[in-house]
Amino acid sequence: MAVTYNFTVRALDTSGAFADRAFSLTINNTAVYRFIAVGGSNTYKSYDGISWEVDAGVSGIQVEYGNGVWLMLGNGGVSPDGTSISMLRSSDGVTWDSYQAPITIAGGTPPFPSGQLIAKSVQYFNNTWFLLYSGTVDTFLILASSTDNGLTWSTVSKVGSISTFHDVSGFVYNPNTGHMLISTQSTPLYMSTDGGLTWDTVSTPAGSFYNGERIAYANGVYFYLNGNSGTTTPCNVYRSINGVNWTTVYTGPSSTTGPGSPVYGNGIFAFAATNTGVIAKTTDGGTTWVNNSALGTNSVPHQRYQGIAFNYGTWVRVNNPGTTFSYSRNNMSTWTDVSVSGMTNTRYIGIRP
Repeated sequence: MAVTYNFTVRALDTSGAFADRAFSLTINNTAVYRFIAVGGSNTYKSYDGISWEVDAGVSGIQVEYGNGVWLMLGNGGVSPDGTSISMLRSSDGVTWDSYQAPITIAGGTPPFPSGQLIAKSVQYFNNTWFLLYSGTVDTFLILASSTDNGLTWSTVSKVGSISTFHDVSGFVYNPNTGHMLISTQSTPLYMSTDGGLTWDTVSTPAGSFYNGERIAYANGVYFYLNGNSGTTTPCNVYRSINGVNWTTVYTGPSSTTGPGSPVYGNGIFAFAATNTGVIAKTTDGGTTWVNNSALGTNSVPHQRYQGIAFNYGTWVRVNNPGTTFSYSRNNMSTWTDVSVSGMTNTRYIGIRP
């Protein structure tokens, strides 16, 4: 909404005579939604992470922003056919277009995985949208890219293998080197040093588990978060500069659902020990850690979901089982809970920087 302010400037000389000059200033107030949270039932949007609005019936498993649009993986990630991906797209976070995004097989890449396609992750890196997907029958994990903001996709490469209904638990990009790193629930890490054209297997740190891991990148450092989901084990953190050689830097509280929601903001890297009420954070790249019981009796969604976000000075989290939000403006030392009428099953928070 445009608002016009009118001003009058009065100039006086030494005799007291004056002259008025009138001018106006028009300000375009174009507030945008900075946070969008999605789940199996509705979508929630917020300008500031404090006040939230609901879009009933708009649902997805992941939402990200890049190049002027929001992209959402819809239909629980599973497409009704074997040649497209169920997606939603919005330029403003208000109006969402639901569509089947076709995937074209580029020369030299593998055929479609068998069965229906399963969307695993969508990310915007290096001015390009990337999509990871697999099939309901075989174990291919395929990388595709889009040049039209997610309307259509073209395969880039076969990354490796993934168990049919296991998740991609991390897909990160290092802007300093151009390297990509992927973690899943069922395999070692995969690394690409050529923009996703080829992939190498990277060994995970000794003693780690495949079914409770997250990978993250923050300010020149890779973090590998690990715990054996389904068994009470410590949430361990490993650190690497190159994504290949890892050093244990932190042993966190024991959790039955593992570590989750790695997030970087305001010079802080943090994650949640998902069902313990604890957020662990570091301000020096993983050398020292603060074990902060800031969640109280709450927890955040685990494994592949991103239940904590930082944007414009505000930390936001969604509380498991996705029925309330909380926000913090003191770097997660304390939180204020926010209730949203009818909120349910919300799992993933995306941000518009």
